[in-house]
Amino acid sequence: MDNYARVFRSTLFWRDFGRSVIYTFGSVTLFFFVGFAVALSLAKIDRFVTVVRGISLLPWAIPPVTAAMMWRWTLDTEYGLVNDVLQRIGLEPVGWLTKGPTAMSVLIFTDAWIRIPFVALILYAGLQSIPVEFYESASIDGASAFQRLRYITLPNLRYPSRSCLRCRRCSRSAPLTSSPS
Repeated sequence: MDNYARVFRSTLFWRDFGRSVIYTFGSVTLFFFVGFAVALSLAKIDRFVTVVRGISLLPWAIPPVTAAMMWRWTLDTEYGLVNDVLQRIGLEPVGWLTKGPTAMSVLIFTDAWIRIPFVALILYAGLQSIPVEFYESASIDGASAFQRLRYITLPNLRYPSRSCLRCRRCSRSAPLTSSPS
């Protein structure tokens, strides 16, 4: 019991707990809402649907370690692509991964970038399952685009949305190794 009391009195614990909350909230918010926007966009595309869907799934197909290394190289202070572009337009390079606030933002962005395609795929499938007649009836009744979104789309995406968020929770509690025990 003393160990728990010592942990909860520790300023390091509360600092790190706050960072974990910011990371989790930022990442979940970003990947869910951007994934929802991508799913809505995919539902509206008429031409080259298969190609666009395939391209939109690429970040999800890349292993997380590979994606992390790719973003590390892209955002490197000395040799990274982003800082090279900044220097070419006359700006100073930024220590994206060496400064606290920017490092947290990069971590949140990278985590969301990896997960957005999965969320978009699940929500896109959910959008495809909503009968077109619902939207047609709402349009005939004079519902605006926002009202159709609020009263038809969002309620019908309740279960796919929950699945996305549950998968996120499960992936966070997965073991670090994949070797059989």
